[in-house]
Amino acid sequence: MGWLNSANTGKGAASSYQQVSVPTTANVIPGYSTASVAGQLQIAAQGATVDINDSVMTNNLQALGTIRANQTSRQTDIANLEAATQTQDASQQTVMATLQRINQALLLQLRTQQDANQINANLALQQIVAQKQQQDAMKSAFRDSAGYENYYNANITTTSSGSGNLLTQAY
Repeated sequence: MGWLNSANTGKGAASSYQQVSVPTTANVIPGYSTASVAGQLQIAAQGATVDINDSVMTNNLQALGTIRANQTSRQTDIANLEAATQTQDASQQTVMATLQRINQALLLQLRTQQDANQINANLALQQIVAQKQQQDAMKSAFRDSAGYENYYNANITTTSSGSGNLLTQAY
């Protein structure tokens, strides 16, 4: 319920997001202290990505909720502007009244553009986090492949050469 409230009002986004998310662990991951420095850095980078992503998602939830909360007020402003534009009241037919309505319409347009810019900025942040996740995975794969030759020579070569000797002796 808290998440829905935040999605509709923008209030309490951080706590409500945490309520519906898998909690972060305060414990050290088993085997972390025995991992290599590179392994520890990799785990730390992935943990940081999770924290960044949580922050971005909370920000997005708050922005969306605030936009949705302001929607009723904007609809009222638009309805009032429309009524003032279509009125037959002589006081609303003056040049000043018309200029004031134009100004109100421009302000409404600016508010809408600000909301659109906020959504676009939030989408850009999500894309940055997704790109960071891809980069982390690629760097991890490169790091793993960089040590593959040493692992192969130390483990696989000795095993395969022994079986190769057995095959040559059988003939």
